[in-house]
Amino acid sequence: MNSRILTHAAVLHRPGLDGVTVDTVYLDAPRGHEVLVRVCASGLCHSDLHLVNGLLPVTGPRILGHEISGVVLEIGSSVTSVAPGDRVVACLAMACGQCVRCAAGQANLCLHRADLWSRPATERPRVTDSDGSPVVAGSGIGGLAEHALVDERGLIAISPSMPIVPAALLGCAVVTGTGAVFRSAGVTAGRSVAVIGCGGVGMSIIQAARIAGASAIVAVDRSPQKLTRAVAFGATHTVHAAATGHSHRQQVRDVTRGQGVDYAFEAVGTAQTVEDAVAMLAPRGLATIVGVFPDGVEIKVPARAMLTMETRLQGSYMGSSIFQRDIPELCELYQTGALLLDEMVEPVLDLAQVRHGFDLLTRGAALRPVVVFDAGA
Repeated sequence: MNSRILTHAAVLHRPGLDGVTVDTVYLDAPRGHEVLVRVCASGLCHSDLHLVNGLLPVTGPRILGHEISGVVLEIGSSVTSVAPGDRVVACLAMACGQCVRCAAGQANLCLHRADLWSRPATERPRVTDSDGSPVVAGSGIGGLAEHALVDERGLIAISPSMPIVPAALLGCAVVTGTGAVFRSAGVTAGRSVAVIGCGGVGMSIIQAARIAGASAIVAVDRSPQKLTRAVAFGATHTVHAAATGHSHRQQVRDVTRGQGVDYAFEAVGTAQTVEDAVAMLAPRGLATIVGVFPDGVEIKVPARAMLTMETRLQGSYMGSSIFQRDIPELCELYQTGALLLDEMVEPVLDLAQVRHGFDLLTRGAALRPVVVFDAGA
């Protein structure tokens, strides 16, 4: 192929929806462990929305998107895990495989991930604009584009029988939500669960709790529409969260006859929702933070109550998952009908509608917008 591949991408130049434009960029040919992927579908994630809204720091220009599925077009000379023609899912939780965290089985916490996200400064950039200036591929993927150049350690091949569009969600929302349940918290059958926030990650948490055999799954959100949808994904009870006050905490407790839940998951990313999660716990209950926070957010927890009730609070980054292991398992759950993915793709967009997709996420008017380039791969 040519040494530079022209493609079109959603690029963030500055915070604000008007800072997102569809630009022509150029990808270099893959070198070493790099893989050129023709993107088929790319989900819009709240992490990118936080960049667009200025809640997370960012320098532009930056190609948005990291939740993708696609087809391998070309590979670098050192690539061994995928081959041209493979259908793949990308995940930003790529790992070096050699640091102490990787050796401990905690690849989601790899110490050297940033080294896999871009080339050394002494080499030609992976992505440039028409003038040859570097463009950042967000999270080492830059997936809201027709093509992406990704380190092979950020990819996993999937079965040809797995539909390509819903597969895109596996690399972020679904592996994060299900992993929080299966890996981080270890929810077991017969236990009670509360899920605060019913977006793409929250719905994945609800589904995983259902699959794990939870006896009560309480969905908590401010959107009546999302609460209705949550029932379809497995919630046994719903609670409308008040904008002020804490009445929803008691409503969750009422579901469990005043005892509180065994597991609470926070999938919003605010101090109040974390504090809500802790307040909903039964004795020895576990609250898990899954939502993304800007720097500087602090939470208050009731120290004495946590001591006397032995309640716990933890974080879960990317669902504590090793995605190369977990994504094939999630594909199997989808293909057996246990994991619902098609129902989460809402709405389908083209690249020119990417601003509209982020606006829908901002207003809570969509579950998981997905830009589809090729649904038939």
